[in-house]
Order: sequence, then structure tokens, then C-alpha cells
Amino acid sequence: MEKKTKEMMEQFIAENIKRVPNNQKGKFNALTLEQKVEKIQSYIDRAKFWEEIAEKNKVINKVKELFNKRHATIEDAKEVMTFCEEFINNFKQMEIDKLDEEIRKLQEKRNALEA
Repeated sequence: MEKKTKEMMEQFIAENIKRVPNNQKGKFNALTLEQKVEKIQSYIDRAKFWEEIAEKNKVINKVKELFNKRHATIEDAKEVMTFCEEFINNFKQMEIDKLDEEIRKLQEKRNALEA
């Protein structure tokens, strides 16, 4: 890490103190200023690592990776598009069915209360 002044380190800590988990605040407060900066930086690095992993594991990125790895063709892309359209339609129908079921249950409750 670059040589930082005490004021810079205190500012860094103040700006990033929310990154320290509540259950670690006691231990964190016992650290020296330099150790606090290092600890916060480790929390930042860890968060960045997990964000990168989450991004890499998104479905679209997996599809891109698979297309590149398998040298996909236009026909492959068309098949994927067809699958996606079917998926969207099926998903919409599932959501509609869930809402219909919820409406039915609420209607039954309403009828029971009115009776």
C-alpha cells in the first residue's frame, strides 16, 4: 500500500466503516490505524472477488462462454432464442397461474368472512 498520512487513513476508515461486520466491530476497534486500513481493504477485496464470481456465474455470461468455447453457429443461436422465447412464455404462464391461485384463495377467505 502507498504511504498514507494519518488523515488519509482516518478518512478511508470513516468512508468505509460500514464494510466492517457488526460482530467484528469490537476486534476492529482494538486494531491500530494501519491494521484498520488493511482490514477494511481486505473486506473491499473480498467483496470485489464475490461480485466478480457472481457476474461470471450469471446465465448470460455462461451462455456467452459456452458459445465461444463450442464455436456456436447461427443455428445454435436461433435454437437458444427459441428456447428463451418458450421459457419466457412458460414463466409468464406460471406467474399468472400463481396469481390466479392466490386470487382464488383470497376470494375464498372473502366469501368466508362475508358469510
